[in-house]
Amino acid sequence: MSIYRHYLGISTEQWIELLSDKTVFKDNDITLLEVLYECPDYRQKASVLALLIGVSSHSVLNLQIGRLGKRIVNKFPDIQFPTRENGAIRYWHIPFWGEDAETKGQFLWELRPELKKAIEKLSYADEVRIPYSPISISSKKGVKIAEELFDEEIDKLPEGAKKQITVNAYERNPKARKLYIVNSNSTNKVEKTITSLLPNEEYRKICLYLFLEALKKANSCGSNKWGAYCYKEGVRLLVGNLIVFTIHKDRIWLALDKQMLNERTDKRKLLEDSELWNWEKEDYSEYIPVPSMNGYYFHSNKDLDIWPIVRDFHFNYIEKVANKYKWLNIKSQPKHSDEFLNYLKQELGLRIVPFPNYSETNNYSESETEIAEEIPSEENIKLFEGAKKQIVVNAYERNPTAKKRCLDKYGYKCSVCEFDFEEVYGEIGKEYIHVHHLKPLSEINEEYDVDPINDLSPICPNCHSMLHKGKVSIEQLKEILRIRSI
Repeated sequence: MSIYRHYLGISTEQWIELLSDKTVFKDNDITLLEVLYECPDYRQKASVLALLIGVSSHSVLNLQIGRLGKRIVNKFPDIQFPTRENGAIRYWHIPFWGEDAETKGQFLWELRPELKKAIEKLSYADEVRIPYSPISISSKKGVKIAEELFDEEIDKLPEGAKKQITVNAYERNPKARKLYIVNSNSTNKVEKTITSLLPNEEYRKICLYLFLEALKKANSCGSNKWGAYCYKEGVRLLVGNLIVFTIHKDRIWLALDKQMLNERTDKRKLLEDSELWNWEKEDYSEYIPVPSMNGYYFHSNKDLDIWPIVRDFHFNYIEKVANKYKWLNIKSQPKHSDEFLNYLKQELGLRIVPFPNYSETNNYSESETEIAEEIPSEENIKLFEGAKKQIVVNAYERNPTAKKRCLDKYGYKCSVCEFDFEEVYGEIGKEYIHVHHLKPLSEINEEYDVDPINDLSPICPNCHSMLHKGKVSIEQLKEILRIRSI
């Protein structure tokens, strides 16, 4: 059995500084630490953690922790970090100890003791949470309030200070106060918005619990598939390219699975006969790829039958949308609000709520994509997106049937510079050219049949490389060449 418990010269105080630095510990890193902290003996297999958090596999967490480790190394370049036999740093071993699990091929992560203490100081000192959740700081009997402490007492967050001094040190520590104020202000803004929308506390909590059910269902389909936020008129859950759940002032809008409704006519009739459900009359074209029937649920304390029916149709629809789209639409991701999720956790008295993880999406960069002709043809099996992201664009460009139809239409001259291989190289250049896929992968976000006429264009290798590297259109690259030739 392999056991990794190498010494690391990062103290509890230094971990506190790192945890308070959002350029080092991202929200998804904090979520991972919170989940691991709740595990027995602060240890768990990465595969189980992935399941608890809602990411697709342990490999996502491996990638995430690798990046976290690199950010920590950048903060402390003079510290000796644990390494492999070849001298490479074990990035996962920076925040964690580790050892082989009983099941062959599986591995356990365990919080380093100093990091665990730092989490406890920031999260649980005197039963308050700093700086990740909004808190109410108050003075207890026999404890001096923060403003009574001298500045020299609060230069740092002392690991071994007495409890009453530690609590006050948190209250007076400038970094902790700044982080608390920023987070508290954001969450207070969310709280005001939702309280104004849903002033009745009982009804508000019921709506938020129903929303949380749908959110957890979306997260179980993949943590990069969904996002949530609030606005003046409602609270909204997005999955893939679609809105699936919205809390309004007096009702809840939901998208239900149309196919399932047509199959389960008995359940559908119960909905239609109920005063607690109304169908929406308007149809939206964006729901055509995943057919839905949408409507409004009016909650009642007497309802024991209708919500379970609505939930089944709704959850089935969430699954279909998540299967249709690879991730939450790129343009929708900035709408997501972690502040709303922090408010949700506070309002419902929860210790953990799911947070989305868009790292797989954000890591994709077309500028790093190899041009199509550099990919072996055996990797291109069909037109549907399903390979690694770097290969996806090229799979469309390399499909022989689509490529032939494109070239039959447009010929073998470059669409940008009009270079013709046969004119320059003779026989060996005959019928040779790349094809370029015009539609960015981020705009596709689903399996689809490529249109060789409208989606592909003949491009010479030089121009093809520049299109990918510069992330520009054919017309934009033509204009660059025109200006350069003047």
